[in-house]
Amino acid sequence: MFGFRDTALVYLSYVVAGLLVTAVSFALFALNLRARTALREKRWRRLSDRWRAPVLLALTEPSTMDAVHDVIPPRDRLHFVRFVLEYAQRVRGNEREILGRLAKPYLAPLGERVWSRHSEVRTRAVRTLGMLGLPDHTDEVVGALDDPSPLVAMIAAKSLARKEHAEHAADILLYLKRFEGWSRNFMASMLASIGPDAAPALRASLASETEVIWVRAVSAEALRMLRDPYAADTAAQVVEIEEDRELLASALRLLSEVGRPTHVTVVRVRCASPDFVIRSHALTALGIVGGEEDIPRIEEALGDESPWVAIHAARALKAAGREDILEELADAKGPRALLARQVLSEEVLR
Repeated sequence: MFGFRDTALVYLSYVVAGLLVTAVSFALFALNLRARTALREKRWRRLSDRWRAPVLLALTEPSTMDAVHDVIPPRDRLHFVRFVLEYAQRVRGNEREILGRLAKPYLAPLGERVWSRHSEVRTRAVRTLGMLGLPDHTDEVVGALDDPSPLVAMIAAKSLARKEHAEHAADILLYLKRFEGWSRNFMASMLASIGPDAAPALRASLASETEVIWVRAVSAEALRMLRDPYAADTAAQVVEIEEDRELLASALRLLSEVGRPTHVTVVRVRCASPDFVIRSHALTALGIVGGEEDIPRIEEALGDESPWVAIHAARALKAAGREDILEELADAKGPRALLARQVLSEEVLR
């Protein structure tokens, strides 16, 4: 009969054997996976080598595009789309259009994958269609703005935020509120990249009192980046009637770019705001749209309790062409002298 010690040794040997079998199984699995990956990579390199020359030739001589399709077996069509996508991400304009035409016959399956249950599949499909499939697959990309995944929706928005798709600026704005956690400047820059043709939709968004405040502020920033002169009156209306700090600040920044002397009244009112952020941006705008009669108000703000307001006031004087006041202060002593010297050394605001 086995003693306790012998029984323990038997069980221990079983455990060791089990662990050994498990380790060997994992090793075999890893080797198999590595071998399969190596085979896929080898096949991908072979396909890439086969397609590279005809695709590059088609980019320089579009008349040769039909010949490209002769070297694409049916089972490799989606691999070809992936190959073309890698090139499309590096080029713009006519070259990207040619690549889109090369991929066009093989994009239909991706239109179906936009509705996949798996977000990573939808992500790849929307990125590819957004890069190569517009305008034929516009419905799928626009629909992806409402995708449950924020990443998929953002890829769709970035795909549509291009000059050649300016008509979809309103579609992007319709779903913009879902990106409220993203950087406001990033979103504004994306919208501004569409170009001046996006301005009407942006102006409508800024003017809408029913629109989400954050979206209106982003629209104001995008209009500022575009320097849209027709947005000035809308910005002045916002400055006159709204009270949200971020929206007011964005509208005042917009007036600093495109405002006119006719907007000076609403700007003067905001110069007396109890909020130092609003006072700061209002003074900057006053330096642009104000006249000589506003100089004393700006000069007085140099002594504001907020250093932020004081530096904006100094920059407003410079923008208004009254560097003589700053030069006089710079020759004196005290904190105002340091402030004046700093602003005089900066580049002109506009």
